[in-house]
Amino acid sequence: MRFRSVAMLVPLVCACMLWSVQAHATDQDKEDTAQRQKQAEKDIVITDATMEVVSSAAHVAAVYFTLQNKGDTTYLITGVTSDICPKIVGHHSDQESTPGTLDLFTHLSVPAHTTLVFPHGGYHLLCLNMTSDPHDGQAIPFTFTFLEGVRKTVTIPVGRTANPT
Repeated sequence: MRFRSVAMLVPLVCACMLWSVQAHATDQDKEDTAQRQKQAEKDIVITDATMEVVSSAAHVAAVYFTLQNKGDTTYLITGVTSDICPKIVGHHSDQESTPGTLDLFTHLSVPAHTTLVFPHGGYHLLCLNMTSDPHDGQAIPFTFTFLEGVRKTVTIPVGRTANPT
């Protein structure tokens, strides 16, 4: 009887040890991921950006840009905001909007050493319900938020293609 109790206890002890190692590894992985995500502001470069008013009457503008990840880490965009745009959604010029398209910039993965282009005729941002009417040459700040809350703010000029600062 005593042997049987020990024999039953060994798998339980092993399972507890394995769970403990996995829990530690998971916590360490989360910490490593969090530290790597903090480099997004440095590694992500946004260029060739322009904001074009699509409809003054409807208060809608399109935002086109190139996003480059120069780092060794894959980053996750979790949102884009701008004071002038109460609502920002993803849009494709030639395709029907779906929930996945509309929410594109709330869960967009940017692989390491990759350039993503959001051009005329393709996927881009739509600024809806603008709070003011921007004019050509005006620079509008947009903030890209990444996993772990890291933010990168760029200014995007209205009406022309240029590199934001």
